Amino acid sequence: MSGDHVQEVQGWYGPFTLSERVLQKVWLKQQFERSGLKTLSGRSLEILDPGKWNLLGGPDFKAAKLKIEGKELRGDVEIHFNAADWSAHQHDLNPEFNAVILHVVLYPHYTVEVRTLQGDVPETLVLLPLLESDLEGIAMDEALLEMERVNELEWVVEYLELPVPERYRRLSEQAHARWRQKCSFAAKRF
Repeated sequence: MSGDHVQEVQGWYGPFTLSERVLQKVWLKQQFERSGLKTLSGRSLEILDPGKWNLLGGPDFKAAKLKIEGKELRGDVEIHFNAADWSAHQHDLNPEFNAVILHVVLYPHYTVEVRTLQGDVPETLVLLPLLESDLEGIAMDEALLEMERVNELEWVVEYLELPVPERYRRLSEQAHARWRQKCSFAAKRF
């Protein structure tokens, strides 16, 4: 998974950062216009199931169900900022990416054809023109959710696997960090 990659984007009020994980959440929640979808090659695309979010290594979403030109396909989906990230992350050399049937990229520029190790060419969907909200708004909403951990349960699984003393240590550490963050934010507002 490549959700730890971050890109700085110029917004209305200056630059802001956006992680691939945010783009993955946009895909998971299907927060984009889905009617009349076309791949970069001009083929019709219907998303029947976005797939299971893979928080481990390999493609970002497993076992997605799509219709491309009316033909139902099941396979994986990989999310990137740019099409060139496919090669930059060496997915073209990794057999785990052979089942990718759709490459979702944010930006329409710098689109290059991508190939799996076995030579298949997954279709590409450009997300930016389809977004329901502007990138800055999406980034701000995500930052607020991260601060409050609202509607997010994936951390609970990880947390419950920790020994109880480690849970207490992390809770205390994060509570102090959150308090410092709130104080800093309040000071800036004053």
